[in-house]
Amino acid sequence: MDFMNAETLKHRLKVLYMLDHAVMPDAEEYLRIVHHSQNEAFEEYEVDNGAGDKLMVRFYDFGVIVKGFDHENELNQIGSDEWDDSFFDRMFEGAPDAFISELSEKDHDTTTFCLWYLNETGKWYQNEVEDNDGGKSFLTGFLFESAEELLDWAKYYYGKSFNEAVVKKLYETEQLPEEPLINN
Repeated sequence: MDFMNAETLKHRLKVLYMLDHAVMPDAEEYLRIVHHSQNEAFEEYEVDNGAGDKLMVRFYDFGVIVKGFDHENELNQIGSDEWDDSFFDRMFEGAPDAFISELSEKDHDTTTFCLWYLNETGKWYQNEVEDNDGGKSFLTGFLFESAEELLDWAKYYYGKSFNEAVVKKLYETEQLPEEPLINN
């Protein structure tokens, strides 16, 4: 399957995280769209749009798992009239146990798509559902391909006027320059 490489994926998540944390004050942390955590097993980024949709990405030493939940998608088992455990068996089939065993019950059950990358093979894998991407195109839309896309989204999402040069520098270097991020 064709998907961006793990390094690019991490870069795009890190830049979105840095921008989100620079814009949203600590007192309004609950409004942040991107959360980051790290433990001995993995580093995680979670994009939560506040409307019930989530993109979770975990980076392990041996690979990456990308799991998403589009609450309006028909693959959403929580919103289904009839729970189907076999959906999860099919969705996670072939994924390393280390990826799946680390998921909480809630993370497991809030899945409408899943893909994973293995360093040893250099390939992405996914058990796709025919005619339904599980919200993958929608949720991976937060992984902006350019500084211009990030800037357009940020202007719309935060309703602020951003210093374009600062956003471009952030996207290129993963560092916030000293200049103000937001125009007054």
